[in-house]
Amino acid sequence: MLEGTDLRLFRAKLTPKYVPVPYFVLGTNYYDWYFGLKRLFAEGMRPRYVLLGLSPNQLATSEVRGDISARYLVQQSDLLELVQRTHMDATRASEFMLAHYSQYYSTRETIRSYVIARVLPNVGEMFHNQNVSLRDPAISESVLSPLAVERLGAMDKLCKENGAHFVLVVPPTYQSGAEVIAAAGRKAGIDVLLPVKSNEFDASDYQEDGFHLNSKGSEIFTSRLAESLNEVLPQ
Repeated sequence: MLEGTDLRLFRAKLTPKYVPVPYFVLGTNYYDWYFGLKRLFAEGMRPRYVLLGLSPNQLATSEVRGDISARYLVQQSDLLELVQRTHMDATRASEFMLAHYSQYYSTRETIRSYVIARVLPNVGEMFHNQNVSLRDPAISESVLSPLAVERLGAMDKLCKENGAHFVLVVPPTYQSGAEVIAAAGRKAGIDVLLPVKSNEFDASDYQEDGFHLNSKGSEIFTSRLAESLNEVLPQ
């Protein structure tokens, strides 16, 4: 969503009465944002609408960003629940808990990556190339459909309890399952936006990693996102 959304263009095309307030955290998934929104609501955030962007695999996985989420997205009272829901082992759970209380510990991996990139740029580039070549396995419809219904429902309930209308947007990626999520949204009565249909974009719309949109893809996606959102929001 960070690479794919041109915020200046988005603001220009969105109905003027609505003011978008972006909040991007890289490499995050469903549980990062379920508990992240719980924390933001608890701290007083009261938006009229919550627009959350997740790919099919990001919605379905039980993985979390880890230490960064523990420190910056999850409130103390939810730490144990998140550990249980994601089935962390004792070692990972203890690291996760420590990261919530220690700013240094929570950012140590980011610091290490930064230092490697500055001191050994070739090594950093090698690791980057290895990571972007990885592809998440496809999720079968029989698994994704009930999971999408459950998780969309939970997110919608959380937002309604705090006076917000929940909208999910599925950005274009190589991952399959966007239509399955849209069908789950219709079944549950929850708005799911698919500004770009699966397989509509080709390599010319993505960066070299084949996942993040380039400027061409971003312009198309942003324009369609604003158009589809204008159809959902009351005029």
